[in-house]
Amino acid sequence: MGDNISIAGIVKTSIVTALTIAAALIWKDFIENLIKTFVEPSQALKYQFIAAIIATIFVIISIYLILQAESEVEHLEHFVSSKYQEYNQKKLKSKTSSKVINKTQNDASKQA
Repeated sequence: MGDNISIAGIVKTSIVTALTIAAALIWKDFIENLIKTFVEPSQALKYQFIAAIIATIFVIISIYLILQAESEVEHLEHFVSSKYQEYNQKKLKSKTSSKVINKTQNDASKQA
């Protein structure tokens, strides 16, 4: 359904990716400076490791939630599409049957 690739979509995705990377690098510098300021140098590696674990967990959860939301959207798109098709089929059958009824009534009135 949403498999169309466009230059505008690629450009938007690239810009969002670049801004995300820039923000991540700023946070990285901030966390490193924070550790240097408040932690003894002998403990710095331990806290960098903890920060990396927390960041990784955050990223994994974020990706999971995004994929779940995408799956839900695809499911809803399919559901709405199938209901729309059912509606159109019923509408078409209704029009066809009313035309047959009108034709039958017209034929009957002509014979009378």
